[in-house]
Amino acid sequence: MTAWLAKTTARREALESLGNQLLSFLTARIKSPDDALSFRDALPIALSHCSESGVFEKAFVPEAYAHLHMLRRYWRVWSSLDALRQEALLPLGVHGVNSLDIGSGPAMGPYAIQDYYAKLAEYGRSQCRRLAAQSATTDVVEASPGMIRFFHHFSEFTRRPGPFGPMSPEFSHLDLQELRRVQY
Repeated sequence: MTAWLAKTTARREALESLGNQLLSFLTARIKSPDDALSFRDALPIALSHCSESGVFEKAFVPEAYAHLHMLRRYWRVWSSLDALRQEALLPLGVHGVNSLDIGSGPAMGPYAIQDYYAKLAEYGRSQCRRLAAQSATTDVVEASPGMIRFFHHFSEFTRRPGPFGPMSPEFSHLDLQELRRVQY
């Protein structure tokens, strides 16, 4: 698969696609000169105040955060998945895999997971039937209503399979054993 990924430039294509989607989304969101000024003013807030409670409720701060961090962190997750694959440690399952991103932000982790497993299945359809059925279900835990709105709208805008909302706004409210029991 390493040669196939290199030959198809799948990682670069996925990153470029997400970058184009983000550009189109931000262009659609920033509709006026006032919006552009609000976005500009949100950039330093997203850069230096991202850990403050309520910061993502401010105008254009989730968009600014995505602009600053989404592509680099998407690349990191994709690279981590590929490193796991190269070491034969990538999670695989008869029914695909389930992932849970805690503190998802603008959902760059779930998007990278979705795209990576989609490329894995594409490879499987042409090279290795066992991988053709691989899929990834991505759930998130996110407390910020602003970030939830961002990834919901971004997922709709880009016609992605989600996430559209969090499994839970707080990790402490999750009973993972019960969720696993109910799913299987």
